[in-house]
Amino acid sequence: MSKICDVCGLPEELCVCEEIAREVQTLKVFTVRRRFGKLMTII
Repeated sequence: MSKICDVCGLPEELCVCEEIAREVQTLKVFTVRRRFGKLMTII
């Protein structure tokens, strides 16, 4: 018998918790001017 996911209650094979968490996650990308006027990308 397959394991049941604690979060969504679906079997492990059908679990979509990780995909949903990945979709919700957002990245902030911006540039900052550092020493000597060089640009640095911050993620």
